[in-house]
Amino acid sequence: MARPATLLTVSTNLLRARNNIQMQRLWVSMAIRVLDLYLVKIEVCLYSSSRPWCLIYIYQGQHVQNLQLDVDRVPAFVLAEIAFTVTLTSSNNTISQMAAKGLRHLAMIQRQPDAPKIGFISPEDYAKRARVFSQLGDPKVTVVGEFFFFTSLQFGCADDA
Repeated sequence: MARPATLLTVSTNLLRARNNIQMQRLWVSMAIRVLDLYLVKIEVCLYSSSRPWCLIYIYQGQHVQNLQLDVDRVPAFVLAEIAFTVTLTSSNNTISQMAAKGLRHLAMIQRQPDAPKIGFISPEDYAKRARVFSQLGDPKVTVVGEFFFFTSLQFGCADDA
């Protein structure tokens, strides 16, 4: 299957483009496009003489389903997750939002039934990651600017007496 290798290549290029905004935008959008294939819903279509296109649809559906459940996708997803997480810190707000959308897509893909799991992550951690990634890329939340968090430091002076 070519898609996991494509996702690996795109994720690697996204990591390499940390200092170039235009290239970051290109690679993050391409990574999301590749992940979109894993989110395609497959519907079963029964063949009848009135729907001759249905055989083609079933064949394509089986091909996509084989791709979606491919075990070779796990390393590509791990690298994509790393690349999206690094890209969250981009200086461009749009690219950061696209990276959050990519993390949300990864969470949705990994929740699919019969999907191959990453062996070193426990089911509890899967649930935590899915919740955080879904909140990060939530399309209902509008980000209007950057947020800065300041912690107040209290300096106390000790009496020498």
